[in-house]
Amino acid sequence: MTIGTDTDAALNSASGYRLRLVFDAGPTMPMWRPLLRKLRQSLAQSGHFQSVTVSVLMADGTVRGREGAGDRLVTLVLSDCSGPQWYPGPAGERWYGTLGAWARVRPVAVVQPLPERMWQRTALPVMPGLIHAPAATAANSELSFTAYDNAPDMGVNCPGFRRVR
Repeated sequence: MTIGTDTDAALNSASGYRLRLVFDAGPTMPMWRPLLRKLRQSLAQSGHFQSVTVSVLMADGTVRGREGAGDRLVTLVLSDCSGPQWYPGPAGERWYGTLGAWARVRPVAVVQPLPERMWQRTALPVMPGLIHAPAATAANSELSFTAYDNAPDMGVNCPGFRRVR
């Protein structure tokens, strides 16, 4: 997925924003805990956010941790999108309901630690395309998305980012 934005402008305009890093604690995620620590540390030290907090996405689809409120919150979800909360069922309904509610009012993205070639094996639908944001910190509901293969719009967009070494 390509995101069209000027990184420096986006980061400068994000000052004063808080970051909520949500870690998926499902059964497939323990190996990614060191990445969570590095990501949290890097984002906290970057100076681009007032604060960086960590919440935990449980396998039953609930989120543990302080709920961020206000309009100056950015959410990143670190997940391989392979746990039970990503699939149909009560846990999935709870989680997708929460994810959708966040995406309607704030910027939300999934940080996918798996290599891109494995994404099609996960539960999160992936569609390559171009996202345009009217502002650097626009809520996902304000994003426009054009699929590279002209596939139909599937609702509220949630960008996914691959891990960069």
